[in-house]
Amino acid sequence: MKGYVYLIKVNQLQYVGSTTDFSRRKNEHRIKSKKGNTSLYQAIRNNDNKYSMYFISIKQYETIKDLRAEEERVRNQLKCELNMMKCC
Repeated sequence: MKGYVYLIKVNQLQYVGSTTDFSRRKNEHRIKSKKGNTSLYQAIRNNDNKYSMYFISIKQYETIKDLRAEEERVRNQLKCELNMMKCC
């Protein structure tokens, strides 16, 4: 399956996520940034709803578990402050 690992930056704060449908996930983040209650969405609102979203990797994964493991590896490597929990 094709998987995406992405980075959201809000000022100097970072969040890493993964998905198999980037367009859908990007839209979900846009919608949730207006009312969501996580540290990511609160940071976005505190920054006048400004944030940047970048691809870290786009590649084929055997399983969703493999995609989540890559997300967790990147999250740990970048020490992302806005992720609230481990992804696997």
